[in-house]
Amino acid sequence: LSRPMVGSGWITMGRERLTAYNRTVEEADSYIDAGRYDQAEGAIKEAVELLPDRIFAYEKEVLRLYSMGDYDGTVAYARDVINNPAYVIGGEADEKSLANIFYVLGNAYYEKGDYANGESCLREGIERNLENSLYFRDYAIILAKTGQADKAQTALDTAIGLGLGEDSIYMVQGEIAYSRGEDEKAVQHLTDSIRSAESEELKRRAAILCAQVYQRLGDGYLDQE
Repeated sequence: LSRPMVGSGWITMGRERLTAYNRTVEEADSYIDAGRYDQAEGAIKEAVELLPDRIFAYEKEVLRLYSMGDYDGTVAYARDVINNPAYVIGGEADEKSLANIFYVLGNAYYEKGDYANGESCLREGIERNLENSLYFRDYAIILAKTGQADKAQTALDTAIGLGLGEDSIYMVQGEIAYSRGEDEKAVQHLTDSIRSAESEELKRRAAILCAQVYQRLGDGYLDQE
């Protein structure tokens, strides 16, 4: 009788540890959303100690660093997680979590102005998760930034097919128009994006690019800039 009881005890402990891990990761996510980054860091460390071979806590740490605006830290940590994995990819959820790491890493590179690495990472994310419209949105943006307007349009079309929001569609259309030198059209799209933006980050990006368009239009647009 003792052997089955011992086995049952290990299974119960494993389930309890997994439950605690999932709860702690969810707490970390909530802390990040609330901008409570120190508490998020503590929860993430606790989760890693519980189950170091699970990927989700590492994903949250990448997101925490990015949300803090620490783009160098994001790149360094995410690269280490990707190149020296302590986790095991065991299913679709794990694969999507790794895709998210590549996605956030790609955006960190974007913020640093490193569009080549940003494009590469976003492509990696898309290869692991073909169902996320935001991946294709940001991929389209970085393609437009590097003068690949036609490819950007194709990526935007895919994102729209996946249900991309109107504010994001305007943002990418503005990037593509700017890439093609269609400045007046870019201003209209970006203004629409700013007005309809549901996130501060999207509004910030649209406003910055719109100011750049006005700058390119010349001194007659200083007030708008």
